[in-house]
Amino acid sequence: MDDSGTVRLLERWRCCWCDKFGARFAQFAKVVQRKPGSTWHLDEMFVTLRGEPYLLWRAVDEHGAELDVLEQKRRDKPVAKRFFRRVLSSNPVPRRIVTDQLRSYPAAKADIPELAQVTHIFVKAAARVNDRCSSEASA
Repeated sequence: MDDSGTVRLLERWRCCWCDKFGARFAQFAKVVQRKPGSTWHLDEMFVTLRGEPYLLWRAVDEHGAELDVLEQKRRDKPVAKRFFRRVLSSNPVPRRIVTDQLRSYPAAKADIPELAQVTHIFVKAAARVNDRCSSEASA
């Protein structure tokens, strides 16, 4: 058998394997995936992309699983509101939110009715209490 025949045979075998086992494999992988925790740690950090400074907004749950990431130029209320809505679209409402003392977090949280009953905990940036996001970024 020539090279093209071997390639076709391997491709046919791969397609048959995917058809036979792919859905079951995906089902088991989804079962193993941990549900997001009830405490969110939100943080932002400056990154440089193509020589321009950007803010990388990150949400991490209490288990260290990354919930969402958003890259923006600003640190104001509309961006924080967009980030909250984005995280809420793919995760259940948390019981607690842990943030630094950036003023745009409580202003945006007040505009979102789903987050009205959520406890908001502020930490000082120097204390590194909210270091869960930063330690996940460096890992």
